[in-house]
Amino acid sequence: MKTNVIQCSQLLSWLLVLISCQKADEQLTVKAREMLKRQEYSNVIALLAPRRKSLQNAEVLNMLGYAYMETHQIDSAIACFNQAIKIDNQNYKYFYNRGNAFWQIGMPEEALKDFNRALELNANVYQIYLNRGATLAALGRHQEAIADFSRAAEMNNNDRNIFYNRAQSYIALKDLDKALTDLQKCITLSPDYARAYYMLGLILYAKLPPQSKNNPQACEYLQKAIDLGMPEARDLFYEKCGQY
Repeated sequence: MKTNVIQCSQLLSWLLVLISCQKADEQLTVKAREMLKRQEYSNVIALLAPRRKSLQNAEVLNMLGYAYMETHQIDSAIACFNQAIKIDNQNYKYFYNRGNAFWQIGMPEEALKDFNRALELNANVYQIYLNRGATLAALGRHQEAIADFSRAAEMNNNDRNIFYNRAQSYIALKDLDKALTDLQKCITLSPDYARAYYMLGLILYAKLPPQSKNNPQACEYLQKAIDLGMPEARDLFYEKCGQY
C-alpha cells in the first residue's frame, strides 16, 4: 500500500512538471507571436534563440526561423526551419518559409523543391503559387511560371506582384500584348507603382514601328515613373521624348 502511495505521488509530481512545461511553452508561443505581429524580429530572436537547442515546438522554431529570415540571417533561419520540419513534416508553412529562405540566398532549385512540397500539403495558398512562379521564371521556365501566376491570380486578383511577375514572363516569351495587360492591371491596383509605369513605357517603345519616333502614351508612363521617384526612367524619357 505504501509503495502504491509513493508511486502515485511520483506520478502526480511528474504530471505537475509536464503541465508546468506545457504552460511555459504556450506562454512562450503567445509572446513570440505577439512580437512577430509587431514586427519585433530582434526581440523574437532574443527571446527564443537561447532556448533553440531544447525547443521541441515546431511552430516556435518556425517563428524563430522567420525572425532570422527577416533580419537576413538566412543560415540560422534555414537551420530553424530544418528543425521544425524534423519535428513536424506535415505543415506547409515550414516548407514555404524554408523555400523563401533558399530563394533569398540564390538557391532556386532548393526553393522549388520546398514550394512543391508546400503545395502538396496545401494547394489553397496563393502566395505559394506566386513564389513558385517567380522561382520557375528565374530558372527560365516561363510557361510553367505563367501557369502558377495565373493560378495565384484566380485565388487573389488584388496582388500587384502576381501581375507584375507574370508580365515579366510574358516579356521573356515576347508576348508584349499580354505583358501590357498585366502591367496596366498593376497600375490599376497600385497607382503609385513606379516600376510598372517604367515597364509600360519600355514595352510601348518596343512595339513602335521602325519609322515611328515617339509615343505620347509611353512618354506619359515614363514621366509618371520619374515623378514617382524612379531615376532609371529619366534617361529613356530624355532619349525618346526629347525633353531635358
